[in-house]
Amino acid sequence: MSASDTIALRAEGLGKRYALGAARPRYKTLTEEIAGAFTRPLTGGQAADREFWALRNVSFQLDRGEVLGVLGSNGAGKSTLLKLLSRITTPSEGSATLYGRLGSLLEIGTGFHPELSGRENVFLSGAILGMRREEIVAKFDAIVDFAEVETFLDTPVKRYSSGMYVRLAFAVAAFLEPEILVVDEVLAVGDASFQKKCIGRLAEVSSRDGRTVLFVSHNMSAIHNLCSRVLLLDHGQVAFDGPTLQGIQRYLAGRNASCSTDLTEVTQGRRGDREHFELLRLEVLDSAGQPCRVFAMGSPLIVRLALRCKRAWQEPRIGVMLTSMLDALIHDFTSAFDGFFPNLEPGDYVIDIQVEAIKVYPGTYSLGAWVQKTLGITSDDYIRSVLTIEVIDAKQIGDSRADFDRISKSSTEVYVPCQWSITKQ
Repeated sequence: MSASDTIALRAEGLGKRYALGAARPRYKTLTEEIAGAFTRPLTGGQAADREFWALRNVSFQLDRGEVLGVLGSNGAGKSTLLKLLSRITTPSEGSATLYGRLGSLLEIGTGFHPELSGRENVFLSGAILGMRREEIVAKFDAIVDFAEVETFLDTPVKRYSSGMYVRLAFAVAAFLEPEILVVDEVLAVGDASFQKKCIGRLAEVSSRDGRTVLFVSHNMSAIHNLCSRVLLLDHGQVAFDGPTLQGIQRYLAGRNASCSTDLTEVTQGRRGDREHFELLRLEVLDSAGQPCRVFAMGSPLIVRLALRCKRAWQEPRIGVMLTSMLDALIHDFTSAFDGFFPNLEPGDYVIDIQVEAIKVYPGTYSLGAWVQKTLGITSDDYIRSVLTIEVIDAKQIGDSRADFDRISKSSTEVYVPCQWSITKQ
């Protein structure tokens, strides 16, 4: 059996180097050339351009039918990797070998001509992917039906909305059946129902048709549900290559590895006018009051929240949110529900929230906080998912590692301990 029978893609020492600040050469006049001959020895010539490695020494192998999720923060090298694999740009070092046709969807309308209609672009894009006209005709109705653009099929795509554009582009790439399909974050422009349909289509073509998919996304739910393996990039290099759940945990944990977070500089995902209150700091401690971010299932923890009261106020509502790695709200610890009604004067305060037991399954979770004057009105300050914690299994569950993996991949998050018994009737 040859490598091409089992392997879809192999990357070896792949790297891409760019020169920063490189000036495009231009023709010089005779006067400039003569002047340069005298000044160059004095100035030392043009300063060497700085080098930037967008990708360096990336090696991995992808088998046929495998779905690989590519994770990494902005600038980690994800899009550069896909462009190298798609032959859009050439590597500065290393090589990538493809065993089959590759179809790429790296940006909205890749391979589309804006002046052509949707119908014409289906045939154009299919031809670019290397498909015969007979193949395109056979799949044409399925493509149009999936993209939901039948009404506008003979309209130039330059008049399409971004959502219509990407629906048609995805449908062409997914239905014309290249052996390897590369999909970047473009699905983020679609609505929720379309994204769900795309994920279902990708899962279908990989499991039923045995096609290989490389999928870049910041949607952890999509990565978790679709991918069998994760490649985590950090500053252009491979930081992790392995099981999906572990890769997601590494990615999320790397974004915030500290046991405390200064909230005064947080802007992303923050809302509220902060007229009366402002959140200052969020910390997580173990039951002994020591900084900690790894907890066993069912163990206690302390969440310490520092806030500033700008105006005297009676009985504000304070809360801490626990969210899953898929950004689903697991629980909202609310002061009013526990009978905590402080009367605050202007000044800075530290509040400890003692959680008797963290009853969630093993995985990565995030903490956020909010404060409002009265329950039910807009928060003065609200920050979601800024501090991550890891929940692990501290006792033997079952007789094998597979039992733990099954719990880790549970479709639920909340862990409710129970006493089990069995009686023979």
